[in-house]
Amino acid sequence: MYKIYALSLSIFFTFMALAQNADSLKTRQHQITREQRKAEIKEQRRITTFSLTNIGMEVIQPTFRNDFKLDGFMSGPVMNYMGFMEIGFLRGTAVKENNHIVTAQASTYFMGFKYNHILLRSRSLNFGPSLGLRFNLSTLKDPFIPETDSESNTFGVGLYGGGFVKLGPVTISAKMHLEGNINFNRGSSFKGLSIYPSVGIAFSPMQILMNPTEFTHTAMAHWETDYETTVRKYQEYKGYGNVYDVTEYTTTWTDNYGNKTMSCKDMQPFFFIGPRIAASTTHFLKNNLISSYGANIGYRSGALFLNGFYEKSNIHFNEPFTRSTDTAALNSNVFAPRLDGEFSKSNKYGAQIGVELINWIQSKDFIYKESRVKKATAFTSIILFAGYGRVNFGSLNFNSDSGRVAYESYLLQNPNSTSTSFENVLLTAKNSSFYNFGVQFGFGAIALNVEYSLYANSYKPMNNWNVGLSYNLPVIRMARALKAGNLKRKLRQMQ
Repeated sequence: MYKIYALSLSIFFTFMALAQNADSLKTRQHQITREQRKAEIKEQRRITTFSLTNIGMEVIQPTFRNDFKLDGFMSGPVMNYMGFMEIGFLRGTAVKENNHIVTAQASTYFMGFKYNHILLRSRSLNFGPSLGLRFNLSTLKDPFIPETDSESNTFGVGLYGGGFVKLGPVTISAKMHLEGNINFNRGSSFKGLSIYPSVGIAFSPMQILMNPTEFTHTAMAHWETDYETTVRKYQEYKGYGNVYDVTEYTTTWTDNYGNKTMSCKDMQPFFFIGPRIAASTTHFLKNNLISSYGANIGYRSGALFLNGFYEKSNIHFNEPFTRSTDTAALNSNVFAPRLDGEFSKSNKYGAQIGVELINWIQSKDFIYKESRVKKATAFTSIILFAGYGRVNFGSLNFNSDSGRVAYESYLLQNPNSTSTSFENVLLTAKNSSFYNFGVQFGFGAIALNVEYSLYANSYKPMNNWNVGLSYNLPVIRMARALKAGNLKRKLRQMQ
């Protein structure tokens, strides 16, 4: 009897222990699941927030005074970082309401901070309201100074509210701005307080396809510090009474050896193809704010940047002189029409080579670079580049209807300074070479380009600075992703 009782107690306590262990296991599993869920939510928020890093175009429609009215709208490139910081450059053309012959170039450079409240967090769809604070420096520059008082410059601070919708790699936004301006010129054409709308479209860095991973590497490095240059001056006698003054420079430095660490978000080497657009920052672009559009094809690996491009371009040129109140007044019969213009529908093609600075600066001192270090391709990049190309100039058009007649009159009055293609736009060859150099700021597949173009044996006022956008699509990775997606669909159909 006692044996049966003892056995029963033993079985009872065994089941109690198993039940407690099961409850403990469930608790631990619940804790692990909860921690995993927290980590997933945190990662999803990080991906969603970074997806609001983008580069695109914005269009605004501000208002002016002194009878000026915007001819259409102002537009230009805008770069947003992590959904809280933005910079941009916008341009447009303004006209006198009572005299449309008088035109002026409106420009705005801005930097701002904003808050996006994301109502839906998804890899493919996000939307929500946004609030922002923006600082800008604006100019309204008119070459016909006697007729429009003076050039206008203003500093503005503004608030805006609006909303955004992100669908896949594309973000569309709409805002309403309230802006206060401090004018630097008497009779400025900018309003002290203005309200205006804006809309924008931007493209994300395609983080999923680029798949950046944290890469850290520590290795032995050699670097030099404490540079010091000493100068020694003395006289040297070379016979026959000849004395020479000699200046000798000696440079010394300290060699250092030790471990250095580089780190980046590495997205691995990739080929790319994609569109590009650009606008001139140094020329008057009447009714033609986007001066060129085309395509890129290239390759990035480590610090190496290679790019080939083709553009359909309107190549603008400035006037052969700088207008002032005196020249415009004294020569109004010749200089009243604009003497600037463009070569419409020109074709440009060329190649560029560059170095990505962030990884290059971090790894340049390594004594030995492993293969992974050489191929580490930074997701966030700053690239210095230079290039060479050929241009086929299109038709020559002046901004003023009578611009060509006025330009020929100018040539007759200045025969000694207009005899070469550097000084006379009418002598520009049909085909020519050009050189360019600049810097590219990139996030994954998107890039903001600032570059200078120098045309060989051509009209000097044609050389210019451009600001543009590139969308460098990783075509091989896109093809692989499409193939994998098709394979998954076929497998689901077979099940």
